Amino acid sequence: MWIDIVLSLLLLLIPLRLAYLGVHITMHPIAKRDEAGKIRIKREFWALAIVASLVVVAQGIRNGTVMESITKSREGIIRETRTIPALYSRAIKAGQPLAFDVYYRASNDVSKVKSYHEVFVVRGERSIPQENDMYLVAQSLSKRMALLENGVDEAGNVPWHLTASSGRPLTQEEESGIVSGQYVVFIVGFTQWQNPSGSSNSTLLCEWLDPNQKQVIADDAPWHFCRGH
Repeated sequence: MWIDIVLSLLLLLIPLRLAYLGVHITMHPIAKRDEAGKIRIKREFWALAIVASLVVVAQGIRNGTVMESITKSREGIIRETRTIPALYSRAIKAGQPLAFDVYYRASNDVSKVKSYHEVFVVRGERSIPQENDMYLVAQSLSKRMALLENGVDEAGNVPWHLTASSGRPLTQEEESGIVSGQYVVFIVGFTQWQNPSGSSNSTLLCEWLDPNQKQVIADDAPWHFCRGH
């Protein structure tokens, strides 16, 4: 605040001083032989001109920063809020696919929202290298965006959801492995959208289900974001 006040005062006082110099020289011309007076006036003029230029540049930078922050405040940041099993996929059962409803919420109105999500059942106990691999898979899903339509509009602070599916039935080995922790369930996804300011943005989702040694997945089952998410 104080910086803005100082800059504003300088923008007011510098032109006033230059105007006064012009009036003073007009009313009291410098003698032709007064070289020292001429040099002093020139030095003062150029000093004021340089200071005025720096003030204008500083003010422009600060204005640009303010406008950038205003623009960012209008961006519709989309975040995942919760993940629950789809109605037909609460039980871990061989012969049927796994599917989950992933809920999102945008901080402001957004448009042209496109999302692509998949469920992966990965063999092996959960590990950091495994998480890193699935995070790379989430990044690769951005290529699927070109296959989608123009996207849909979503209102700010209003949750919506999409369904992520494994796309194939579970095997008997996967059924028992998910319950015992020998297989890990991952949801990976990619979402992109257009902000109210006209800029585009995107976000990745990579999360894994904490094995709970239960055959039925509850709505409050613990999900964890992949490292690097």
